[in-house]
Amino acid sequence: MRLFRASGLQVATGIYGLLYLAFAVLALIPATRSLIIEPGRGSIVLELLFTQLLFLVFLVGFVASWRSRLLAGMILLLWYILVWCLEWWSARYGAGGDMGPVLALPGLMLGILFIVSWFHRRPPRS
Repeated sequence: MRLFRASGLQVATGIYGLLYLAFAVLALIPATRSLIIEPGRGSIVLELLFTQLLFLVFLVGFVASWRSRLLAGMILLLWYILVWCLEWWSARYGAGGDMGPVLALPGLMLGILFIVSWFHRRPPRS
């Protein structure tokens, strides 16, 4: 049954998603927050909220990978663009922000690979 057979891209996206989830959960725990977020930065609450919302966008992309590789790739590319927007906002309003796009590079690569694999799997034109 195709529904339960995962491709290598879906497994890699799932592993990256689990690491992303671990980061998102650790950022919510007050005792570990100082390990993840630099003390003294402004707008931390909004940044954490947007990080959680970005995780939901990533999760939608992962779920979409079971239906359409093209859709999953497009959602993951949108997610990466939103990560850049969050970092731009964080840097502009004094909350720091410089590592998000670097840490999100695997997600960008997965999005690109989903789109490339969709191109390779579609039927040839006659």
